[in-house]
Amino acid sequence: MSYTGSTRALGVCYYLPKWYTANMGIKKKRCDYCQKLYPEDAFGVALTSETKIYRRRKCRYCYRLTKQALISRYFQWINEYKVQRGCKRCKIIDSRVLDFHHKNDQTKLFTIGGFRRSVGFDRIQREVKKCEVVCANCHRILHAETRRSALIKKRGIV
Repeated sequence: MSYTGSTRALGVCYYLPKWYTANMGIKKKRCDYCQKLYPEDAFGVALTSETKIYRRRKCRYCYRLTKQALISRYFQWINEYKVQRGCKRCKIIDSRVLDFHHKNDQTKLFTIGGFRRSVGFDRIQREVKKCEVVCANCHRILHAETRRSALIKKRGIV
């Protein structure tokens, strides 16, 4: 361990560690959740004004844990929803193979699985209401039928 900076001026004859002397000028803040002290930049920016930067009350570590728990709850709700409904066509209830199929592509805002992390729960629920639950095989068949009917309409084949 390397030490720098003598404290002889204070009447003590030992050296302080580098990490201690390096952090002496950094502003610290206490996390409201884990109660640990962290540098101020360990707290995300919540709001900024011309005169002040307002930071979150949760450190980045507690924020990450909270976010992971929230994503886990979303995932659990989505899986339970799939199992309750089952495939609309073949009645399979295994959540691993069930997908959400948008009934109308014009009203589709996002895919359910891809936006679990960045969209609020109420928006996910609203988007799920626009969908029907189908297994992966039936989902592929639905899209193949949709493409085929679109091609037939485009070419004018009856």
